[in-house]
Amino acid sequence: MAPAGDLIRTVGDGISGLVIGAIGAIGTGVSTIVQALETALPGPLFPIVLIGTVVLFATWLLRK
Repeated sequence: MAPAGDLIRTVGDGISGLVIGAIGAIGTGVSTIVQALETALPGPLFPIVLIGTVVLFATWLLRK
């Protein structure tokens, strides 16, 4: 019979694998969205729109 420490380690390894996989999936999704926006907004338009969105969101957040 395996000690309880092995079970806890196995469960911990499984949970950490799930978390790492979820973070990787989120990173891939964000990267895909950024690539699509860079294609849709060529040249300097993408950074301008990105900075404008961040400024508007920060203003909305601070006023709220």
